[in-house]
Amino acid sequence: MKNVMNLIDSNKIKLLISRFSSWSLYILILFIFIELSAGVALKIYRDIQNGATDFSIVYSEAMDELKTVQTNTNLNLYRWYSNLPNFKGKFVITDNSGFRIDPDSVTDDEIIGMFGGSTTFSVLTDQQGTIPNQLSDLLPNKQVLNFGIGGYSSGAEIMTFVEALRLYPGIKTAIFYDGVNELGRAMDRLGENDLLNSYSLIGAPYLEGEKVAFNNYSKSLSINDSNLYYIYNRIFKKIIKGSKINDNEKFLKNIADVYYKNLKIIRAICIEYKVDCMFFWQPSIYTVPDNSLNEKERIILKETPRSEYLRLTEIVFSDQRSKIFNLINLKTAFNDKPSNEQYFYDWCHINSKGNFLVALILAKHINNEQRM
Repeated sequence: MKNVMNLIDSNKIKLLISRFSSWSLYILILFIFIELSAGVALKIYRDIQNGATDFSIVYSEAMDELKTVQTNTNLNLYRWYSNLPNFKGKFVITDNSGFRIDPDSVTDDEIIGMFGGSTTFSVLTDQQGTIPNQLSDLLPNKQVLNFGIGGYSSGAEIMTFVEALRLYPGIKTAIFYDGVNELGRAMDRLGENDLLNSYSLIGAPYLEGEKVAFNNYSKSLSINDSNLYYIYNRIFKKIIKGSKINDNEKFLKNIADVYYKNLKIIRAICIEYKVDCMFFWQPSIYTVPDNSLNEKERIILKETPRSEYLRLTEIVFSDQRSKIFNLINLKTAFNDKPSNEQYFYDWCHINSKGNFLVALILAKHINNEQRM
């Protein structure tokens, strides 16, 4: 009798194991199918969509090199992550620290360092089309080095500035070109318990870049590599986050407050190292006169949920600290933009022609500053 009961229990266990294995295999096949379908859907979406982001104006060969540099990021002890170092392409070159600088082109001329996010790095253009490189051409006997890193806000630029001063001690002037990532990095934190804690809004690691860098370091598969996770993080999570702002005005004032706290630290470093620092609040598609936008840019303007940038700009410049730091508003940078041309591929990233207009204004302010 005992043997019979043992046999029955053994058969039950085998049956359970068999069912579990069958369901596990079914779930695995289902997941793979959905994951592959999500990948196909994302590719189709990126190819045909013409809403908030328009990749059609990006030169594909340059884009391939830009992706290589930015997707092979490295963990960085001081500033969270850095771009792929020592990359020498036809359109993109980086130095030993991953900055978009051609070491072979650095001369004995006076060095100006330009700091910022992806708009300074320039995710649309070749090396010569960046703001720093075009600005170098406008300033005789000076060279402008590009210390922009995608996703960086003023908080991330504090240690970037320190690192740059050690790598290139000849820096005499530093340009800090910020604004859009002050809002962007704060929006990354929406939905968290410390949403309105001003110390957490800016200076926190740019989460996506840090995750990519960690994956590159560990060289192991992660949920962050999943197409499904990407869709959740980019779409559904943002919808959830969008409902979390209970006090929009307070949220934006916190951003402005921390921005100025970051500038205070940066200026202290400037004084200690005897570097002339200049602070610029960058333009966006929202600051362009409507009659200067082409049809695609109007679609981008309509589809991009970043209209808070206008109000944030007002708050930043109504603060008395804007005068203390001599913050310069570049909102009129694209007033002369031709309406039949597209400079923007999303709400803040521009092509080389747009970068040139910014470089012209920066050159004017630098020359005026040095005459004083």
